[in-house]
Amino acid sequence: MSKRIALIGNMNNNFSALCRYLIDRGYSATLFVLDGEPKHFHPFADSYDDAWKHYTVEVSWGNIYEGSIREIRDQVFAQLDEYDVLIGCGYAPAFVRLIGRKLDFFIPYGEDIISIPFLKLTHPKRLLRNLIMSTLQARAIRGAGCICMAPTGGMLEKYLDRLKVDDERILTCGVPMVYWPQYDMNNFLSFGSDSDILQTVLKYKEDGYVVLLHPSRHCWKNSPDEPSKKGNDQLFVGMAQAAQERPGIKLKLLTFEYGVDVDESKKLAVELSIEHLVDWCPVIERKLLTRVMYEVDAVVGELHHAYFSYGVVYESMALAKPLIHNRGDAYKKYYAKQYPMLQASSSSDVSEAILRLIDKPEEVGEVGKGAQSWMKEHLVRGAVDSIESALSNAR
Repeated sequence: MSKRIALIGNMNNNFSALCRYLIDRGYSATLFVLDGEPKHFHPFADSYDDAWKHYTVEVSWGNIYEGSIREIRDQVFAQLDEYDVLIGCGYAPAFVRLIGRKLDFFIPYGEDIISIPFLKLTHPKRLLRNLIMSTLQARAIRGAGCICMAPTGGMLEKYLDRLKVDDERILTCGVPMVYWPQYDMNNFLSFGSDSDILQTVLKYKEDGYVVLLHPSRHCWKNSPDEPSKKGNDQLFVGMAQAAQERPGIKLKLLTFEYGVDVDESKKLAVELSIEHLVDWCPVIERKLLTRVMYEVDAVVGELHHAYFSYGVVYESMALAKPLIHNRGDAYKKYYAKQYPMLQASSSSDVSEAILRLIDKPEEVGEVGKGAQSWMKEHLVRGAVDSIESALSNAR
């Protein structure tokens, strides 16, 4: 318990919840927010109180293209030297390696394992810095004491294979990405009352609409890489199929202007004649997103790849919302009993799920409640228990 823990980086809300869970268990933990990380991934955007101020430090390093390597190294060393255990994501492995330290836990969010460790062609002025950081990142990941990563059915595991990471150092528990106790607090339901998005959802519900929320970024036609594909087009086609089967359907989808294919998704909605069923919202802070999510009928995640967990999965389960996404059967070897959901890997699956929501709302509601119970047992208590056990062996 006397160990001081540094959690470095918070891309995709990777560590803000874990930091709070560790503090709840009596650890001295600090979250370092790196320069350049999007504001909607700041702990402030994920909290309904000011607790984040007591465990968060914003640092001036993190942007690999700013400052000399020597200056960056001195800053990183000064801020991390007093910590016994280092947990990192994003570029954190490279910065930790830069000061000659070993990363005790590497908990990737995606890009930090897909692209950062591998040199890619770029502007000549940036090529040398990219070479340095990719080399440091790869060496740091290979030398990490433990790698915590929820199973992805081989999609991300193949990058660990490319980096020649030993299987025995991989902890398949993943990381709890939501701090679910805050959703039981009174200030959660009182939050966002002046939000246009929340008021719109409440009005739709009052008027008898079935409301879907799709927070995933739009990336299906111009994806920069295979793992980034979300299958948003299948959602839109599925909605069109449901609308064709049920003329006059009272259905609304809320989604966000987030991702490389927002314009393509808008065009598709027009082509399918369902643009009147879709509301486009600006990117909002997670605390408002989850407050809005609390009011909808179901959440739609990713439909292209069969992933077991990611932010939308955690958020929907924490709020007991039925989840429509693609998981498949690849994960049964990790969990004898998997969380209940509405499986969807095609547009016809989406259409079927929507009609089930309309016809059997109470039955589908039980799917969300079951998922919440499963999450608390396996993805929160179980995951933190596994990380805490591994912490006892760190340094």
